[in-house]
Amino acid sequence: MPISPNPVENNLFVELNDSKEATIEVFNENGQLLIQKTITNSQNTINTNNLSTGIYWLKLTSNKGIITKKFIKN
Repeated sequence: MPISPNPVENNLFVELNDSKEATIEVFNENGQLLIQKTITNSQNTINTNNLSTGIYWLKLTSNKGIITKKFIKN
């Protein structure tokens, strides 16, 4: 699951590989869920304008399993 750009300013792009549907969740460093979105496309955009500067975790859950990636919001 590629994500870009990292660090991100406004929009984080998430590429969904080998799955037809997945759930994306974005957590802050304290583990608080900030964004939750179901995706069904191979190319997806997560708007990060409402996130403060800092480090975040993106969790993608699909029928293929769970993938977690760290990203930085500038």
